[in-house]
Amino acid sequence: MMVVEVVREKPIAQWGWAVMLCAGILVVLVILRITDLLRLLHTQTVQLRAVADTDHLTGLANLRALEHRIYGNAGESTLLTVDIDRFTEINDTFGRGLGDQVLAAVATRLRTVGDDAILLARLAGDEFALCGESDSMDPAALARDILEQFSTPFEVGNMSLLIEASVGVATNAPVGVAEDDATPDRLVQRADLAVQAAKTVQSRVAYYDRSMDRDKSEQLIMLGELTAALASDQLRLRYQPQVDLDSMTVVGVEALLRWHHPSGDILSPSAFLPTAEHTGLIRPLTRYVLEQALAERQRWAASGLHLRMAVNISTRNLFDDSLIFHVSRVLSEFDCPAEQLTLEVTESSAMTDPAGATEVLAGLHAMG
Repeated sequence: MMVVEVVREKPIAQWGWAVMLCAGILVVLVILRITDLLRLLHTQTVQLRAVADTDHLTGLANLRALEHRIYGNAGESTLLTVDIDRFTEINDTFGRGLGDQVLAAVATRLRTVGDDAILLARLAGDEFALCGESDSMDPAALARDILEQFSTPFEVGNMSLLIEASVGVATNAPVGVAEDDATPDRLVQRADLAVQAAKTVQSRVAYYDRSMDRDKSEQLIMLGELTAALASDQLRLRYQPQVDLDSMTVVGVEALLRWHHPSGDILSPSAFLPTAEHTGLIRPLTRYVLEQALAERQRWAASGLHLRMAVNISTRNLFDDSLIFHVSRVLSEFDCPAEQLTLEVTESSAMTDPAGATEVLAGLHAMG
């Protein structure tokens, strides 16, 4: 007997629903996977942006983040640049490791200045900056608070260091409004000009004005000319007698530097010394004057004329450790007893930072 079994196939419509259900599940899984990837990509992007906008030594914002803030400010931006005075000497004397500790300690103190609306950043090296919208800031009060952070010694390593700083203040109109040069770069440059000016005043705070642009341009021109003058015969010494009133005899001379400028003018140090002081040219200029003055004294001594020599030096020289070595060398080279050389610096200038000058002054005094 033959048995025939009839298999009843499912309707095509039912298979279609099954396929559609599987496809829907697959789409959902793909969407979930893409969402996870996008979320991961967003997280990584945020992390990378945070890394790119952060100074790794101090944990503060960096120059890139500062530029973003200036671009994002709806109103006028105010920038205060903080520069640690004589930081290079700290690095040279104690090493970069301790210098980095100083920068981290300064960052910690500066975090207490201002509020959350003000961005604190480290620009580069020993420069920090505070930036915000001008209508919500009091630059004068902020500058006082900043300098107050340097009023007590910093405990770094096993040492206690008294560190000073200078503050430059500048403002910009909103980027793209009112001024063609209202850019982050321009604002930083203006604040930098102001902080350089602050290093020359007792208050250690200076505000940018447009004359600083002209001064900077003129300073660069004079720097080139003065460098050329040092390499030629344009710088010459004139000698002013010093008389003992009791005996009415000449006991010494003071060396006075004059620049015979190619224009035909004879310039006194007041015309070019500030440029030398602010550009590092003061070191070779001082060496030149010492060598020329003591060489002249040696020639006089060879002819039987023994006179004390007085040479004026800049306050900046007092923070140059190499000055001691150079003075010792020229005294030996030109056979001049130490007591026959007088280095003169104005007391008011020296007292702007008496602690910093002590070591060099002590070294010079030890030579006689």
